[in-house]
Amino acid sequence: MRAADTDTPTLPEDPAALRALLVETRVLVDTLTAERDTLSSRCDSVTAERDALVERNERLRHLLLKLQRQQFGRKSEQLTDEQLQFAFEEIEATLAENAAEAGKQSPATREQQKQRRRASRGRLPAHLPEIEQVLAPEATTCPCCQGPLVEIGSDTARRLDLAR
Repeated sequence: MRAADTDTPTLPEDPAALRALLVETRVLVDTLTAERDTLSSRCDSVTAERDALVERNERLRHLLLKLQRQQFGRKSEQLTDEQLQFAFEEIEATLAENAAEAGKQSPATREQQKQRRRASRGRLPAHLPEIEQVLAPEATTCPCCQGPLVEIGSDTARRLDLAR
């Protein structure tokens, strides 16, 4: 017997206990394998998303460098102000598109943007009068079968009417 064998735990002599230990070990191995596969697939999706963002960033950097070269280059190569403004609008649109895609993928980001929009809206003052206007159809029966019409849904809106 070697000295390294003294560190291993002793196994029970009973075959039933050995089988139970083997089953327990197999369940543990299966659980760990499933967790590893799940983490691997998550890593793959995160890596793909990161690669797509890196590619977009590179494309935007290239476009920005090109615009800077055209703006600060030789006079014959410079863009007019309208062309330059158009290019910057294109960059802003791309950045907004990136933010929208990030918002779609992350529920937390989506909720944060929703709260920010609601907070910036503001409330109408309480002293202003409220007018409730209900738009209903002229007939309350179906023209085909003469059955009663059912309300599918309703919309409510609050607005400040400036012109009367």
